[in-house]
Amino acid sequence: MQYQRIRITAEILTVIILIFFAWAALRPAQQKDEHYTLDQDRIVYDGQVFKNKFNGQGTLKLKKGDRYHGRFKDGRFDGQGTFISNSGWKFEGHFSKGQVTGRGKLTTAKDKVYQGEFANGNFKQAKKTKN
Repeated sequence: MQYQRIRITAEILTVIILIFFAWAALRPAQQKDEHYTLDQDRIVYDGQVFKNKFNGQGTLKLKKGDRYHGRFKDGRFDGQGTFISNSGWKFEGHFSKGQVTGRGKLTTAKDKVYQGEFANGNFKQAKKTKN
């Protein structure tokens, strides 16, 4: 009788422990706000992180003065954002997988403006429409 009571108690404890560890292993990862300094303080990131990658809204600053503020996905620029170069040019618009792709506005260091569609970092000339 005593043996059976110990066995049932041990089985219940084992099931509780298994449920706890299964919950801990399978619970959804949480997006959180983080501050990172990388590469001996040459890169500073403030923003959202998910599964140890930059994901969501954030700001990335490089030691030479370049900076990006906008959306990240899997550690790359992805979505709306603004990149400002230390050499004076600025891009405001859409990024995809780290590339300037979609609608945007590029302002050069000499204040020349290219506005419209970009594909893989290149400005696409506006197409003429027939009337």
